[in-house]
This record gives sequence, C-alpha cells and structure tokens, in this order.
Amino acid sequence: MPREEDKAKERILRLEALTEVSLSLAWERDVGKILGLIVREASRILDGERTTLYLVQEKEASNGDGKTTKTLVSYIAEGGLTIEVALDQRSIAGTVASSCRPVRLEDAREDPRFDPGWDAISGFRTRSMVAVPMMNPWGECIGVIQVLNKKNGPGFTSEDEEILLSLAAHAALALENARYLERQRQTFQSLIRGQAVAIDARDHLTAGHTWRVAAYSVELGKAMGLDPRQLELLEYAALLHDQGKLGVPDSVLFKCGRLEGTEEELMRVHASRTKEILEEIRGLLPLPLKKMPDIASSHHEKLDGSGYPKGLGGDQIPLEARILAVSDIFDALTSRRPYREPESDEGALEFLRKEAARGRVDSSVVEALSGILPRIPGLREGVNGRLESGSIMGSLGEIWETARENDPH
Repeated sequence: MPREEDKAKERILRLEALTEVSLSLAWERDVGKILGLIVREASRILDGERTTLYLVQEKEASNGDGKTTKTLVSYIAEGGLTIEVALDQRSIAGTVASSCRPVRLEDAREDPRFDPGWDAISGFRTRSMVAVPMMNPWGECIGVIQVLNKKNGPGFTSEDEEILLSLAAHAALALENARYLERQRQTFQSLIRGQAVAIDARDHLTAGHTWRVAAYSVELGKAMGLDPRQLELLEYAALLHDQGKLGVPDSVLFKCGRLEGTEEELMRVHASRTKEILEEIRGLLPLPLKKMPDIASSHHEKLDGSGYPKGLGGDQIPLEARILAVSDIFDALTSRRPYREPESDEGALEFLRKEAARGRVDSSVVEALSGILPRIPGLREGVNGRLESGSIMGSLGEIWETARENDPH
C-alpha cells in the first residue's frame, strides 16, 4: 500500500478517535473523570509516552496582602509527580499558558526553559514534547496539555499539534461546563440547606430533626442500594419534608403536650402545604429532582392507605418516601420531647417492626435500619455537633464520615 495511503488511513483513524473522545467529554460531568480522560487519550492519540495536564490556579500571595497570583499546577500527571510553575517565560508550560500559543520541540532538553530537575526526580528522560493551551470560550487560558516523547518518530509533527489543539479546545469547553454545573449544584444545595435551617429555627422543640432525618435517610438509601442520583433526591426531600410547618400556628407547633382534635388536624396540614410550596419550584428543578415535592410531602403516608395527606398505599408511595417515613418516625421516637423521654434506638426499631407487621411501614426499610443501627449514634452526633458549633450548613457527606469514624464495625 502506498505511503500516502498509509498516512491518509492513519489520519482518518486519529480523527475518528478525536471525535469519539469529544463526544465522551461532552457527556461527562465529573471534573476528575474529564481530566483523566484528557490525559489518557492525548497519550493514545498522539502516540506519546506521557501526558501532563496543568490547570491555571489562583494562589494567595505569600506577603499576606490578600492579593492573588496565577500559577500552573499539574492536576493530572502520568508518572505521579505534582508540578507547579509560574505563568511566565521561565518554563515551557508557563510560556504556553502566558502566551496562549503552542510549543513543539524535537529535543526539549536543549531548550533553556526546560527544567531537568523533574526528570532527575522521576527517573524519566524527556526528549520530544508538544504543549498546547486550553482556551475557554472567553479567550482565557485555563490550562496546558503537554505530551512527551513520540514513541514512533523523532518528534511530534505539526499534525500532532493540530490534533492536540482540537482536543484541548473540546477539553476546555467540557471542563468549563462541568465547573459551571458544579457551581449551580452548590448554589442549589445552599438554598435547600438554608430552607432546612429556617425550618429548624421555626420549631425549636424539634431542633436538628430535619438534619437527622436527612442523614438517616441517606444512610438507609445507601444500605438499600440506591444510586447517587436517588440519594441526592432523597437528601433534598428529607431536608424539605417539614417545609409546610412554616404555616402551622405557633399555638399548635409549640404546644408542650399531645395535640388533640383540631390541633392535630392543623398539624397534619403541613404535609399538603409542603407539597404546595415545593410545587412552586418544580419547574426549576433538574430532571433527576422533579419527584422531590411528591416524596417530601408523602412521609406521613402508610402502606395500608391510612396515612395522609392523600391516603396513598402500597406502590403508590415512592420508595424514597417510604425510607423518609421510617427515618422520620425513628428520629421522632428517639428525640426528647417536653411530654416524654426519648426512646432507645433499639426500642424505636422494635416499634417500627410492629408497624411493619401491621402493614403501615415498609418492612424492607425497617430491616435496613436494623443493619445500620450501629452507625446511628455517629450520625446523630455528627448532626448535633454541627448544630452546636453553628456549622450545620456543611455537607452531609462530612456527617456520614463522622458516623463511619464512630462505627465500631
């Protein structure tokens, strides 16, 4: 086969590989996975021995004046080294980032900007190199992709450089999208947790209930094999399950004894009001969270249809709501109230088992609760400790870690 045909075939294969990688980057939302994918595919497509991906990072000045400077940090580096260089002409990566132009060298060691110290530390010998900037849609360099040592050839070609520039463009867009979505997620979480704080502040008699129910619910969901999206849905629904209590009269909400007659009816209205409040934001919720109003408002439904607000039964009640119901009852029983002492964790579990036997709560959820019972004190301690320190707005993931540290198993 003629050499030109070989080159054409190789070019087509590389473009197909680039297209495949670009599609993968377009669908990926996890920043760590995006960075790993870029590094692996850059080495593969360009037939290089190693690839390093640097990201531009703002760093506080050492003189403590509050000003920041930009630096390049190797977030993903094949070979395991973490490299940090300034955005200036003293290094090859710094030159690429500061000039926003690629650099291609047949023998990097002959370039005065090359630092042989990294090779000495890693035991790797750098020969050829191609490095290109990652440009975001606003024309800013957000990183550098650097591929080392062409395996089959004296150095990287202009075509290699063009391929890597194309990959860098797709990578930069994917990274900016992932960062934007992460900022959106964090903002949404802050709003949800702010609402949970408002609920707790409204009802001082049950302070911490919202957060404990959320922690128990997510731990139960994990034990029952729910996927990450279901767990996120469950967490948010749990944090907002008592939103309707904001409309309950003080005389009912703060009563220091058992509710009777009309008082009980007024309290029951909070479930339907939770639904009404959350329905107002359903249109703003991302698709995986659209069911949140239904789950949050169904935590008082019973499998036998005797619950409220709609009298749903059996499979009409979403699994997440059944988990939430068990967590809600468990925390209510194990928390101190003005009219009674708290039940023990074991005693609350036995009560729930009796409720399951009567067909009111999901027995599979109750048995999952039995399995995580040793972790409950750690979860409770994590929530209560954050309440006391005023840091409850932090991630529930940190509370789960506290539970694991306190789990004797």
